[in-house]
Amino acid sequence: MIWIMQIEAINTNQDIDQIQELLFQNYSKAPYNGTWTKETVLQHVKDLEQPCKDYAFKAVMYDKIVGIIYAMPQCWPKGWILNIVHCHVAKEFQDQNVGTKLYEHVKTLANEKGFEKITLHSHKDA
Repeated sequence: MIWIMQIEAINTNQDIDQIQELLFQNYSKAPYNGTWTKETVLQHVKDLEQPCKDYAFKAVMYDKIVGIIYAMPQCWPKGWILNIVHCHVAKEFQDQNVGTKLYEHVKTLANEKGFEKITLHSHKDA
């Protein structure tokens, strides 16, 4: 089957239900084991909305969000960096280059905007 994927800017009000489901999938298992509700996810996403406003994207396949990425500009002594604070891919779409496509989109944008580096922190068990 051929998947057609589009990378689009996140619209928090429009996308919150699908983002909540994606975050719930990822954060309800080890190493996080968090308890997420629609309200806590909504607050978390709204907290990211302003600092990540130009760097929040979703991967969409047939009207379904299958991945998200949030990056936040930060000023460091050697210049501006773009820190990826969230990158999540739906379990059924992992190992299909969704995360890679999201990262490449952010990398292209970072290069266009003149960022010195892109950073990403990860969890070994995530």
